[in-house]
Amino acid sequence: MNVTRILFLTIFFVPLIVYYIYYRIGQFLKYYQRYSKKRTFLFSIVFILTMISLTTIVSIIFLFLLLSSLILDFLFFFSCFFFKKSFGQIFNKCYQSGIIVVILTLFMIGYGYWNAHFIRQTVYQVETNKKLSKDEMTVVQISDLHFGVTLNVEKLEKEIQKINQQHPDLVVLTGDIFDENTTKLEMKQASKCLGSLESTYGIYYILGNHDSNHYARDKKYTEKELLIELKNNHIEALIDEVVNIHDDFYLIGRKDFSLGQRKSIENLTKGIDLTKYVILLDHQPVEFSDAQNFGIDLQFSGHTHAGQIFPLGLFMDLAKIYLINYGKYQSQNYTLIVSSGMGGWNYPLRTSKYAEYVVVKIKG
Repeated sequence: MNVTRILFLTIFFVPLIVYYIYYRIGQFLKYYQRYSKKRTFLFSIVFILTMISLTTIVSIIFLFLLLSSLILDFLFFFSCFFFKKSFGQIFNKCYQSGIIVVILTLFMIGYGYWNAHFIRQTVYQVETNKKLSKDEMTVVQISDLHFGVTLNVEKLEKEIQKINQQHPDLVVLTGDIFDENTTKLEMKQASKCLGSLESTYGIYYILGNHDSNHYARDKKYTEKELLIELKNNHIEALIDEVVNIHDDFYLIGRKDFSLGQRKSIENLTKGIDLTKYVILLDHQPVEFSDAQNFGIDLQFSGHTHAGQIFPLGLFMDLAKIYLINYGKYQSQNYTLIVSSGMGGWNYPLRTSKYAEYVVVKIKG
C-alpha cells in the first residue's frame, strides 16, 4: 500500500471536490431562487457527509448525483469551448434545474443494478515449464459472492451449472463468499449449493475478511459453524495450510491479511518440493514479492471488487493500494490473478468492471 500516493491524491482532490459540491449546490439553489451562503453551506455539509460513508444505497445515489453533475459540466464546457455553442436553451434550462442530473443518475443506478446481476466468465491462459499430470489443467476461481446481496440460491445454482460445463480440475473459493448480511440459513443453502461444484481434485476455500462476521454486532453464525457446514458439503477450508494434491502440485491457503497473526509465505513453503507447481490462495492481493521470491507459480486473490463503484477502482489504481486492482499480472514465473468477484458488497450495484467467475487454463 502506497501511503504517500494516497495522501497526495487525498490532499489534491478532496478540496476540489468539496469546492465543486458547494459551487454546484449554490447554482441549483440560485435557479430555484433559494440561494443563501448559509443554506448552501448546510446543504453541502449534508451532501458530503451522506456521500462519504459509502455504506448505504443513499450514499451511492449521492455519489452518482455528483458524477452526473461533473459529466454534464464537462460536456457543457467542452461544447462551449471547442464549438462555441451551448446545447440549446431547453437543454440548458433542464440542466440548470437539475432534471438532467437526476435522469443521468437514474440511468447509472439502472446500469449498476443490471451490471451487478449479469455474471460473466473470464478466461486466462497460464503457461509453466513445470510438469503437470495433464497437458492442460483447468482451475475455476469463485470470489466475493457476498451471498444474499446480488445472488440467491436459484441464481447461484444456474451459475454452478455453467461452471460444471467447464469440467474443472480444481475449484477455489477465495474468500468473502459470505458476509455480515448473510443469514445462517443462506449460509447453509449456499454451502450446499457450492458443494455441488464438480472437479477432479476437489473444492478448496479460504476465509476473507467478511466470511466470519467479523464486522457484525450480532453474529448470525460463528466461524466454527461455517467451517463445519463447508466440511459437510465436501468443501475443504485452508487456513494457513498446505496440501499436496495427488503428488502433482501444491495448494496453499492463507489466513486473511486483515485478521493478522498469519504464517509467512516463507514458513508455508518451507519443506515443499518447488520443482512441482505451487498455487497460492490469498484473499487480498498482498505480499506478492514474497510470493514470487519463495516459489509461488500462481496466486488467486479477490477482495478489491475492481472498485465496484466508479471511480473507486480508478482511485485504487492511482493510489497503488494493491499491486493490481483487477486482472492478470505476470512477472517471470509468477502469475497473479485478481478477480472482481461474483457478487457485490452491501448494495446490489456495480459500475466498475463486472461480476465474474474466473477460468484459468494452465498449460504444463
